[in-house]
Amino acid sequence: MNGPRRIISIYQLFGALALLATVFGTGCASSEGFNPKQDGRYKRIALTFPLTPFVYGWMGYHILTESRASQEVDFERAIRYDPSDWAQLEGATELDERTRALIRKHAPIIVQEAPEETPYSSSINLIGSPRPFVDAKDRKAIEVDTDNPAIYFFTTTALIQGEERLQLNYVYWFSEHPKMSGGFDPEAGKVEGLTLRITLGRDDEPVFYETIYNCGCYHRVYASESIERRAREEFGEPKGKFHTAVQKKRRFKIDFYSPETVADNPSERLVIFSEAGRHMQLSIRRESDIAGAANVVQERAMAVKPYELLETGACDGLGIFNSDTLVAGADRAESWMLIPTGLYHAGTPRRRGAQLIHFDQYDFDDPQLLEKNLRLPPGM
Repeated sequence: MNGPRRIISIYQLFGALALLATVFGTGCASSEGFNPKQDGRYKRIALTFPLTPFVYGWMGYHILTESRASQEVDFERAIRYDPSDWAQLEGATELDERTRALIRKHAPIIVQEAPEETPYSSSINLIGSPRPFVDAKDRKAIEVDTDNPAIYFFTTTALIQGEERLQLNYVYWFSEHPKMSGGFDPEAGKVEGLTLRITLGRDDEPVFYETIYNCGCYHRVYASESIERRAREEFGEPKGKFHTAVQKKRRFKIDFYSPETVADNPSERLVIFSEAGRHMQLSIRRESDIAGAANVVQERAMAVKPYELLETGACDGLGIFNSDTLVAGADRAESWMLIPTGLYHAGTPRRRGAQLIHFDQYDFDDPQLLEKNLRLPPGM
């Protein structure tokens, strides 16, 4: 015999191929004009193709087991964050008066679950202001200042039934996504950001709400009660596994998740209920729902700031982001786990305009995203 044969485990093979894809399959990640939605995708797939069956099997399990239903909210302890410092919104003179008024009117209260005892630092459940700094190894890194909570705004435009509709985007940040299980957690990592996007109708009242992690994960869409009612009148009751009538079966693609509707009540503030640890946006409701869903033990003011502040400053002029649009130093283990699918740094929070959703099947910035993938009643 020639001695014991060395057996290479699937994990060693996975790591080696993922490293090759990371090094050689990032396209022009360090160059100006890099497009994380497409650049280097086919190199990453080609370099890790032996692992593709394992990865797609894991993805399929994740898709099949992920909850699509409305989530119960019962927080024993919670912190209420109120947008109340409007100075920088009022100073955003590039926006017209109507847009500033709408951003202010629809800015959400965030009710953050905050258990008294957690297996991770309690500061992880605090909203803050991210800012870049240079670490001990002379690398750009990001810290989240939880003494100064903030929510960041910007606007986009949707195209619905041939008309442009204003979309209000609200982004907020936590210092970390902690390990939520005793063992390996591929989603754990530094810096976590989430977005609420509100699409307004002709009367400047919301017709759709979308929630998403800033990496592009866990996209959800919520119709207003009036839109859902009109959809049921037009299309009938929800079909099969769907919970709302606006949901649409997508052939060979992941269907949009729409777990519940949001009450039409312009006189009441909007509320996001945010889960501890994972920071999942569990539900979108109204201010009168807080008392029955959460024991608020602390109230904190939250500054309302332009998103542009996140994109400027630091030694490289890119704010909290790197040149490839990713938040500096915020990679996750799933970044290399999902390389065989072609995804670019899956799970890593990124800059606006760089999010693909539902495992890269859709572009979050497609102006016709809602119209293509939901059943919309006529005359919206």
